[in-house]
Amino acid sequence: MMTIPELTLRRKRVIFSRLLCELVIWINTEHEAHWDICFDEVTVHSPRAARKGVERIVVEDAVHKRASFHHQGLAADLNLYIDGQYISDGGHPAWREIATKWESMHELCTSGIDWNDANHVSFGEGKK
Repeated sequence: MMTIPELTLRRKRVIFSRLLCELVIWINTEHEAHWDICFDEVTVHSPRAARKGVERIVVEDAVHKRASFHHQGLAADLNLYIDGQYISDGGHPAWREIATKWESMHELCTSGIDWNDANHVSFGEGKK
């Protein structure tokens, strides 16, 4: 019986990056006249060096949960514009279309749409 090896973090990040690019290409191909998509936050390093005035300090990310896949480089937040208008409403049908496409691309692709984070896509995070 052949066993499937565990994916390393490096391999997961490579697959995630490729799939994320394919998602953007799909959006641009399917909706090129009306939709624009861009990356917002992808890898979030935490803790991270920062400056407060001239003082160098170390801060922890307080936007994402400590267990967020952003910290592993396995999640991305996207910004969507339709006909030039920023779509911040996670209930907009375009986000469901993007989520459906993303989750169809690989068994480890997860969208945050079902936990009120429609612009979030990740790799290996699973359903919450």
